[in-house]
Amino acid sequence: MMINQKHALLANSHILIVDDTRLMLNLIRQVLEVENYRVSLLDNGLLAFEQSKRLRPDLILLDIMMPDINGFEVCEQLKQDLETKDIPIIFLTASDNPNNVIRGFELGAVDYLKKPFHLKELLVRVSTQLQLRLNYNNLQDMIQQRNALLHILCHDLANPMQAVISILDIMDEGDDFEQIRALLLSRAKHGLDLIKLVQQMQITENVPLSSVNLKQMINNALAVLDNRFKQKNLRVEVALEPHYWVLAEPVSLLNSVLNNILTNAIKFSYRDSVIKIFGGKQAGGKICLFIRDQGMGILPQKIQSIFEQQGRANSCLGTEGEKGTGFGMFLVNKFMQAYGGDISITSKTKAQETQHYGTCVKLCFLQTTE
Repeated sequence: MMINQKHALLANSHILIVDDTRLMLNLIRQVLEVENYRVSLLDNGLLAFEQSKRLRPDLILLDIMMPDINGFEVCEQLKQDLETKDIPIIFLTASDNPNNVIRGFELGAVDYLKKPFHLKELLVRVSTQLQLRLNYNNLQDMIQQRNALLHILCHDLANPMQAVISILDIMDEGDDFEQIRALLLSRAKHGLDLIKLVQQMQITENVPLSSVNLKQMINNALAVLDNRFKQKNLRVEVALEPHYWVLAEPVSLLNSVLNNILTNAIKFSYRDSVIKIFGGKQAGGKICLFIRDQGMGILPQKIQSIFEQQGRANSCLGTEGEKGTGFGMFLVNKFMQAYGGDISITSKTKAQETQHYGTCVKLCFLQTTE
């Protein structure tokens, strides 16, 4: 009983059926399993809410008339909970009362089937709702990606723009503009390059990779943030071979990856401390870069979620009350994955280690040649 229009991506979707009639449960299960859907059964509405939170089904087929708790009450519970409110519900009803149908839609159901129903109609309605849910999820993913790109533009343009402002702030009227012209042009070019990268990613959804000199990237990133290091009197020690070439995209590596990590190192470092940058070759043709600060550190439970896209949920104040967006490390991780590399973090707080506290970020790249 194949429905040819069913999208291949819908196969293996998980459907929860809630009905107090065992015969109906088994009949629907057999039909859906032929279509390669995963099926869970419940003959009691009292368990529907709890099981829906645990199973997170893609669709719920829910009988209206059940003892103890009816389908309307179950639907109301599901729609009031953040974890289950977006699960589509198709009501199953033997009632001819149109008010029941209206009430079901008012509570948030997406469709209904009148018992007895044709099995092919069941499959078509199920497939339609699963396709709509898939489209909705794809749209949400697209929105998140666009928001991430917008964040790159807004967040990471701040560093080169701040560098330009800092240069202008320290200028005297008698300064020869030509002496700092190259610096201003360089910082402005960083900003334009970032805008071009975002534009290209919006069109291709890919990050163009090339061979990049790691030490040169570090030097450029340090130059952009030079004034911010000075503001907290932080000393930077770099021990990095000049011949380390890695696979990356230079604009995002400089403006999003390195500048985000270094900005965090500044933010969470204590005044007058040291930030160490070093690297080395590892097995498997990789070069790893380490950026280690002597800062406040990160609690173990925070490290597990630091790369999640949660915005301000992951943001906390620096050692001198500096604020941040909380998006940075999520984007850093995304770019490192795009390069074919990876990122990891180790950290100790002062409470855990009274002497060797702080955070070390490890970036591993694929090694290339010049």
